[in-house]
Amino acid sequence: MNTTSDKKAFTLVEILVAMAIILTVISMVYGSYFATSRSTHTYKAKLSLLQDGRSALDQMARQIRCAYVSRISDSSNSQTTASQQGKDVSESAIDYFKSSPLNPDGEILRFVTTRGIFTEQQTADGLFVVTYKFDKTKNVLLLNQEKFIGTTESLNRSRYWQPLLKNVESVELEFFDGQKWLQKWDLEDSEILPYAAKIQISCVDKNYQKCSYTTTAYISCNNAKSTKSDSVH
Repeated sequence: MNTTSDKKAFTLVEILVAMAIILTVISMVYGSYFATSRSTHTYKAKLSLLQDGRSALDQMARQIRCAYVSRISDSSNSQTTASQQGKDVSESAIDYFKSSPLNPDGEILRFVTTRGIFTEQQTADGLFVVTYKFDKTKNVLLLNQEKFIGTTESLNRSRYWQPLLKNVESVELEFFDGQKWLQKWDLEDSEILPYAAKIQISCVDKNYQKCSYTTTAYISCNNAKSTKSDSVH
């Protein structure tokens, strides 16, 4: 009598096949998870860049819309102050609105505005001299804001540049004179503010995804004459 009972067992081939199937399923699941994770990370990076870029663009547009030009009384006060300090009146000239894409120090726009940015050192009330600078070596858009005191004295001090937007590839500005768009603007020559300013910023995130932002800021007091024009008339 055979006392040994029949026992069912897996063969080596069956075990290897089962392991191969399990490894295939795991690799598929891991691959899907990795692709989803990478896609989510890329989306978050691009979304963050879009939000930062839009915030910087909106801030520039708000300040440009509130660009300010001195009236006759302001011009007289500025000249009086300069005379009291023993300076020539021409030295007290202010760049109320000036932009040049070929500025060697990277400053792309400087203007006086009634729209300041609140900081720990300053309130957002009054007049401010705002300067935007594009550092091409670091791909950073920088901002300097100072209280406007009616002379260039404050502009001669060491400036504090606040990083406004990183990963910037290019910043392009155009100004509308009522008939055509110009790449630069100098209030001293034109004697009025531009009717509008077009801002275009291009950025590239760490995944080399490019984002572009464009807006047009219409300047409310574009018909106001500059200090130079007021002083002449």
